[in-house]
Amino acid sequence: ETQVDRLETQVDRLSNETDRLANETSRLEIINDELEINIQDLSTQNHRLNSSLLQFDTLNTQLNTSTIQLTQQNDILQTNIIQLQDVNIDLNQTVNDLHQHVNTLQQANDELSLLNQDLWSAVNQLSNETAELSLINIQLNQTTIRLNQEVSTLADELDRLSSLNANLATMVSFLDETAINIDNSLDDFTQYLATQITGNRVLVLEALETLYLQRSSFWDCDFRDYFLVEDFAQNRNTPIGDDSFPEVMQYVQTRVLDDLCLSSSDLETYLINEGYAETKSSEASFNDVLRAVGAYTDLAVDYYFPRRASDTGLSAEEWADYGYDCINLPETLQYSYRIN
Repeated sequence: ETQVDRLETQVDRLSNETDRLANETSRLEIINDELEINIQDLSTQNHRLNSSLLQFDTLNTQLNTSTIQLTQQNDILQTNIIQLQDVNIDLNQTVNDLHQHVNTLQQANDELSLLNQDLWSAVNQLSNETAELSLINIQLNQTTIRLNQEVSTLADELDRLSSLNANLATMVSFLDETAINIDNSLDDFTQYLATQITGNRVLVLEALETLYLQRSSFWDCDFRDYFLVEDFAQNRNTPIGDDSFPEVMQYVQTRVLDDLCLSSSDLETYLINEGYAETKSSEASFNDVLRAVGAYTDLAVDYYFPRRASDTGLSAEEWADYGYDCINLPETLQYSYRIN
């Protein structure tokens, strides 16, 4: 019985162990099922990971390619940066040069502004002078009309004198034929005729003097306009200079000296001797020439038309002998500062 009991006990124990093992087997089956599920899940995950690895390899390859391209682009950019730095240096130099040019242009603009102001002043002055010249022109027109009238009157008078001369010749011829007790009548008539001739000479000389005064008094307006842009005309108290002085003398010779039978070389002597220039005539300024020509031509007019018989100059008879034209006068009778 004791053995049986032990066996029964062993059987019970084995039965319990069997039950336990059965339970454990069931549990293991469940775990196994779970493991299979996990294995399937892990297999799926592994496939996914393999796909991801392939994608990552592709992306890594692309990334390596991009890295190479970016490296190349970086090298290009470095080269461009160096070039741009050089360009920037050049641009900075250009900016400095432009600043210098701007400063230069600003100075030029300031100078032009000052010149513009001077020009406006000159324009205003010329406007005033133009108004004065207009008035002078009106007066000259009136003088010209009067001179034309006097010339016409003089022509009529000369015609009358020619007729009288012809009549006188006839009368003299008649008197020569009759020539008895008529000495007194002939003397009276001759005196009358001499008086008329003298009066007509006075009229001619007055008209000629007026013409000379007109030539010597109103030449300088065009003179200012002609040389307006020259430096010596802008600053009228500076020397004209060797380069421009011959042209100035040629202008004066043509516009005023020729009409009065005067010479520019004689005028240059006057400039030096009268203190308008020190050692040579080209040292004279624009204003010096204006004043000197005025004074020099006044001397010439006084010589050609002396106010008193005691004054040095031409007589009415000398003018008549040479046809009332200074060009016909011999050189010794034409006015010269060096001689007269």
